[in-house]
Amino acid sequence: MRSTTTLLAAACTAALALSACGSSNDSGGGSSGSSGGKPTASAPGITATQVTVGGHFPLTGPAAPGYSEIPQAIDAYFKYVNANGGVHGRKLKMIARDDGYNPTNTVKVTKQLVLQDKIFAMLGGLGTPTHTKVVDFLNASRVPDLFVSSG
Repeated sequence: MRSTTTLLAAACTAALALSACGSSNDSGGGSSGSSGGKPTASAPGITATQVTVGGHFPLTGPAAPGYSEIPQAIDAYFKYVNANGGVHGRKLKMIARDDGYNPTNTVKVTKQLVLQDKIFAMLGGLGTPTHTKVVDFLNASRVPDLFVSSG
């Protein structure tokens, strides 16, 4: 339960961080544009209506019983945020990919999240042996790596 509470707090912080992506009334020279008063896309994973983030988690395998609930908690929080207007009018979307807590799978699903799903940020990637295999790729791809769940 404690890890779920901690992750919900992290998701809240992520939503606040994502709000820095700008809005239609942004007057501070940010990277977001505006078109007729509506927010426009300003980065991969960000459209005028949605911000997409992703994460790798052990949804199956031996580590699943302790950690598979994390993306469900993030999704529940995002549903709450979305039901209350989203972030600057954008809905939040979480894509959770199963890596089975296997570093080889983590590389595969992370590349899928970045190259195919075009996520804005990696959120809550779980595990030291798994996440260390993708940090360089995320940095080279200029994908923000938020709230890594690692020792």
